[in-house]
Amino acid sequence: FPVTIQAHVLLMHPKTKLLNKIAATSALSAPGKFFILILLLLLGTISQAQSSFLQPFEGNWKGELEIIGSRRQVQRVPMHLEIKKLSDSLWFWKTTYVSENPVIKDYTMRLQSEEEGKYMLDEGDGILIHMNRLGEKLYALFDVEGSILSCTYEIKEGILFYEIVSGPSKPASNTKSKNGANGVNSYAMRFLQRAALMKQP
Repeated sequence: FPVTIQAHVLLMHPKTKLLNKIAATSALSAPGKFFILILLLLLGTISQAQSSFLQPFEGNWKGELEIIGSRRQVQRVPMHLEIKKLSDSLWFWKTTYVSENPVIKDYTMRLQSEEEGKYMLDEGDGILIHMNRLGEKLYALFDVEGSILSCTYEIKEGILFYEIVSGPSKPASNTKSKNGANGVNSYAMRFLQRAALMKQP
């Protein structure tokens, strides 16, 4: 089709108010409008692809949380995770540990910067935990009440893997290189919590 016909077709696209405003701008020629609309549509497609990282996480998940100590003792607790999209940058993030006295954590996850892979887990009581997307995995590292914790969320082959490794925040050892230029604090990891959660219909 001629450029003017292609431009007219795009000008009729109802996707956004911005497209309609550009369509009504008389200062631009039909070819000019056509190329601007193509650019806007491409940017919209890229933005949608970027913001879809958490889309596979959305839904109700169930499984069993394993708690493994340094002496290999194992405890198992049924675990539910509900993730629901509230807006383009906010998700409801509810974790339930099922027992006689269930532990329920009603959190929210907020996207801060898709470009930098920055998210914020809000516990709702003033506590905020920074999370970062690296590859296809969410990571968090924080310390609380004398313990350091590393937390991850990841989906592989339709299974949501959740893991926390923790130990004392006080270094187990502090060593230096022979020339004294570099020092290293080493930490002892004492507990592993992990779950493989299946999505519910």
